[in-house]
Amino acid sequence: MLDSSAEYLDTTRGIVRKVPVLKKARPLYELTEQGRAFQQLLNRAEMPV
Repeated sequence: MLDSSAEYLDTTRGIVRKVPVLKKARPLYELTEQGRAFQQLLNRAEMPV
């Protein structure tokens, strides 16, 4: 899960979504399926050939 520092990611684009958490000072975010696919794509792009 991502903390609120991930709030800069645009949730309207479907990369992250808010996780409903009771009694937390800051909201939590997690990657959606599209976000995880994007993360894997970026990780593969960083791998040396």
